[in-house]
Amino acid sequence: MSSSVSSEIISSVWKGTIKLKIVLERELIEVSNGEGSDGVTTQESRLEKESDIPVFYTTSHRNTYFHFLLPQILFFFSDHIKDREALSRNDWWVEFEKVPLKWNWPLGLLHDIYRSYNPSNPNANSDPWELVLRFGKDKYPISDIIPIAEEPNNNEDFSLIPLVDDPSSITFLETYWVNQMKESCFVLNGSSKSIMNLSKESSANLWRSVAFKDADTFEGIFRSILPKHVGLINHVPVRFYLPISNLVLQPVISPINPDSKSKTTIGEVLQVSIEDLFPASLMYTVALPVCHGVLVPMNTPIIDLFFLMKYMDGFLHINIIMAEKMVMT
Repeated sequence: MSSSVSSEIISSVWKGTIKLKIVLERELIEVSNGEGSDGVTTQESRLEKESDIPVFYTTSHRNTYFHFLLPQILFFFSDHIKDREALSRNDWWVEFEKVPLKWNWPLGLLHDIYRSYNPSNPNANSDPWELVLRFGKDKYPISDIIPIAEEPNNNEDFSLIPLVDDPSSITFLETYWVNQMKESCFVLNGSSKSIMNLSKESSANLWRSVAFKDADTFEGIFRSILPKHVGLINHVPVRFYLPISNLVLQPVISPINPDSKSKTTIGEVLQVSIEDLFPASLMYTVALPVCHGVLVPMNTPIIDLFFLMKYMDGFLHINIIMAEKMVMT
């Protein structure tokens, strides 16, 4: 594959989008004080009918985290939120059909998993993905979502709202992302030294490229932490997300098949790792692998797929969905 074609695919991955519809949990909506006919002060909802409920529509990149969008969303809802102190806290989360969504998983991955997105269906999920924005320190679903730590030194001036123009300032996301990149580097190289040895400037630019969706800068710096030849790559950082079971598999995958001495294909990996769903390595019969909303051909070398379609955390995330019908590749 030529470098120009590779660059075009990488650019398309970073430009990939999904449509979102965000609604605010009803109990968070501000109520207004009023005086009843008997002179007693009452509280009545500012929203008299369903159509009055504020809704935030947006088109978001797939290759990002939801909390990069949160400042803009909170800014939009700020006039409708009854607890103003909530705007300066991290205890926000979103739910899809009452299921809390993990803030530490890429948004496009969450979309494909929870909507069982099948790209072979031309009518699949054409409507915006509707999510409910929720808040509550005492209600935070810690059994489903990693708790977000308080800001360093309990910074009383911390607020998500001022970060609208500088998403790279969201420190808890950066901390999590750095750890993911170290793990990815370790899988690739057998050590995290190459990313830990980046200059302070390169490290900062790498993170900012994630925050501002700058594919060129990300790829340029990421390549510097890779082994110089595919044969020197230790293993490929890949995670498979299984349907129904909510299991995540991270098998040990060599870029080169030791038997055939050729590049390991995704079909070979799936047949070994998830044999029940992929009984053959050349044909999809039971399930399908989807990455960035794209159905992946079985004969695709896993290392090539990684180079072209890895997420901004240095991992190749592949969602497994059940096949609606047999798909030949």
